[in-house]
Amino acid sequence: MYLKWTSDFIRFLGDQDHNIEEVLAHLVLRAMAPLQATSAFISILDNQNSIITVGRFGIPEETTSSYEERFQLSDRLPITDALRLRKIVVVNTLPKWPSEYPLLVDTPYPTMEASLISFPIERCGTPMAVATVFFNFKVLLNDETIEFIDSIANLLSLYLFSPAYRHESRKDFTPEDVIGIQSQRGLPLSQRQDLILRMISEGRTNLAIGEILQYSESTIRQETIKIFSKLGCDGRLEAADIYRVKELAALESVREAIA
Repeated sequence: MYLKWTSDFIRFLGDQDHNIEEVLAHLVLRAMAPLQATSAFISILDNQNSIITVGRFGIPEETTSSYEERFQLSDRLPITDALRLRKIVVVNTLPKWPSEYPLLVDTPYPTMEASLISFPIERCGTPMAVATVFFNFKVLLNDETIEFIDSIANLLSLYLFSPAYRHESRKDFTPEDVIGIQSQRGLPLSQRQDLILRMISEGRTNLAIGEILQYSESTIRQETIKIFSKLGCDGRLEAADIYRVKELAALESVREAIA
């Protein structure tokens, strides 16, 4: 039943580079149209076990203003359950939140969706992100629907975590180039700098990164200067390419170890 929609999503992702909001728009309006999806957001797990929203589509401003954009993995939420339990989580009680999510129970839900599905997005077998999609009607999981959602999760994993899938321009760099730059500098990035570098590779501005990480724009600007110095690069585009190649090299190392 869902093969046509999965194939269409594959073609969309392969056509050209898309930002995360464009991917979510296609997910809601096309890929999950048979389930009457209305909106969606994606959150990523960072190095401090915080879950940060990195993109959304179709969610009204009055809804986003009612909810935090950063949670801890230890918090009890649909998105954290999906990550910790590595499974699809369904809430079919909207606009009311079920009692098992006390952090949400007293938070008003201003729109009239009937259900949501949160599902983990894995990188090399480890849940590293979670997608949440809202629907007009209650979604009942069966084998076919679960297989469809798993396919969507795999495609989103390629989009989020595979530089080879998303960025053809980075082929001018090789892992050896990156290793050479790092050995000349000899200064590793801090955890915060590595997170900022990842966000730079996603095309985010200093202001946007500061808002997500709750630092001032000036602090982020100072950190980017340090990052460029440690990497030996001239700016954001080159730093982003270096990050993507590092990620590709890490993925290839994991694949070789598994093989």
